Amino acid sequence: MSQKIAVPGLEVGDCIDVFSLDQIDTQEQQLDPFYFVLRQDEPVLYTKVHCVLDQSLATVYRTMNGAPDFTQTTDKDKNAVLDM
Repeated sequence: MSQKIAVPGLEVGDCIDVFSLDQIDTQEQQLDPFYFVLRQDEPVLYTKVHCVLDQSLATVYRTMNGAPDFTQTTDKDKNAVLDM
């Protein structure tokens, strides 16, 4: 999925920061598997991914092409926290 936005005054070579938040409430639901593919067509200098996963969810993920693995911790509610 790709989206374009107009940024007034933006010129070639300018640096921009982009923030995206996808939040899904899964309480009391039976979910079909879903996939997040974190890739870009353009080179990315820096990216940050933060996931908080309910302890009742089964989660499988894979890093590829030399991408760093997530740092795995647990929050006070015993949810899995993944950071990259």
